[in-house]
Amino acid sequence: MTPTLPDALRIRAEKLLKARQAAETGLEIEPISDIRDAYLCHKRVADGLGKPIAGWKVAHNPEFGATAAPMFSGDVVTGPATWPFRPGLNAEVELAVRLDRDVPKGDAGAEALEKSEKQAFVGVELVQSRLSKSGQA
Repeated sequence: MTPTLPDALRIRAEKLLKARQAAETGLEIEPISDIRDAYLCHKRVADGLGKPIAGWKVAHNPEFGATAAPMFSGDVVTGPATWPFRPGLNAEVELAVRLDRDVPKGDAGAEALEKSEKQAFVGVELVQSRLSKSGQA
């Protein structure tokens, strides 16, 4: 169930969803500074896309700690692929692991993480922000 959003956040999510659906970039909206609002906005966009989740992108943000975002089916390709170049399209080399069990709670050492690891992957992520101020997002 999608939570009710304050008007400003709902409007922002609708703009992001429309930009995503139309493959538009350069959207002039201010970045969200509250991590909870960012997740609520992201959920509204994800729900609006209606695509199954194929995986998760995770990162560590120095200000907010661990963050995560879904990657949708149709956006994830396993194997050779081609992608049309567009201005502003960036490539990032990614390292990922698939776990076969939960990571132990608390501080986990390298050995505990290795025991949880099932597969390791190297991938290329193509990234293009919808925002004109993407470096501030």
